[in-house]
Amino acid sequence: MASLLGHCHPEVTKSIQETSETFDHLSSCMLSTPVLTLANHLTSLLPAGLDRTVFFSTGSESNEAAIRLAKVVTGKFEIVALGQSWHGMTPVAQGAQYHAGRRGHGENLKASLS
Repeated sequence: MASLLGHCHPEVTKSIQETSETFDHLSSCMLSTPVLTLANHLTSLLPAGLDRTVFFSTGSESNEAAIRLAKVVTGKFEIVALGQSWHGMTPVAQGAQYHAGRRGHGENLKASLS
C-alpha cells in the first residue's frame, strides 16, 4: 500500500485512525456491524433472489469459492481459464492455472522459462 499511496499519506492515516475508533478487528469468520451493514447494502442493490453475501480474505479464496459454486450450480466439472493465468494459491484456484513449459520450483523454474 505504501508504494501506491506514499509513506504515511495523511488521508490513509486519518482513515485508519477513524476506523480504529469504531472497531479494532475483523476477519472473514467474524461478523461485525460494519460487515453486516455492507452486506445489507450490497444485497439491496441486486435483483430479487440475490440476497446473500460472503466475504473472503484473499482473491485465491474468492476464486476457489466461485469455481466451486459454478460447479455446484451447473452440475458440471470443467471451467474455462486463460493460459499464463494466475488464480491464487488454494488448491482449486491452482488447478485452474496453466503455465506451459514450467517445470520445477524456484531456481529450476527460472531456468525452464529462459
